[in-house]
Amino acid sequence: MRLVVQDSAGYPYFIQEYGLELWNQAESSTIATADVEAVREIVTDSLARNYFGPRFQLATDTEQRYLLAMANAGRAPYRTAEIAYVFGARDQRGVSMHRDALIQKGLIYSPRRGQIDYTVPLFAEYLRENHSLETLDQEL
Repeated sequence: MRLVVQDSAGYPYFIQEYGLELWNQAESSTIATADVEAVREIVTDSLARNYFGPRFQLATDTEQRYLLAMANAGRAPYRTAEIAYVFGARDQRGVSMHRDALIQKGLIYSPRRGQIDYTVPLFAEYLRENHSLETLDQEL
């Protein structure tokens, strides 16, 4: 169903999560839009707890700040100069070690020079909905 592909950003693992919940919840073998809408929150919560949350926790506090700066730096792919600005660094060199560590951890990648993006879709949306730079700064 197109709605599942759209909601999952076409990412295979996310489609599988929808498939699992639709299998468990749907009343018939024909999946309707109402079925997808009925499981959307369940899938979103499951991905937040079991997929995005653990990925975010892989990062150190400063790396988490970098991930949140990305989510608040406009649209993907994100310009590294803009991320440095949102992060609060004077220039890109001030955050390059955090960017490199996140690349090594497989959380972000560089599609071209001067750009960065998350390795999985919908991570920025998860971060914006569940975390904030202000809250993270207060915790540190």
